[in-house]
Amino acid sequence: MTDVEPPHRYQRITGERRRLLAAWYAERYRAGVPIRALARETNRSFGFVRTALVEAGVSLRPRGGTRQRWDDRAGAPGAAEPRPV
Repeated sequence: MTDVEPPHRYQRITGERRRLLAAWYAERYRAGVPIRALARETNRSFGFVRTALVEAGVSLRPRGGTRQRWDDRAGAPGAAEPRPV
């Protein structure tokens, strides 16, 4: 954080400091840094960082990871047999 001092844990962040912190979160998040990493870097909770991003007007990315559809899982009714390697 360039011009914003990291807050101490459990310290209430309000006003201009909160706006600056939210802008910094937004910049880093748009650069691809996950919310959990931002929370760890600044010693804040996931919920705090997420709320700050929403307050800053950031469109949040969908949750990560590849999701399997039920039909694609092994053992699901009607699922295709695994291919031999």
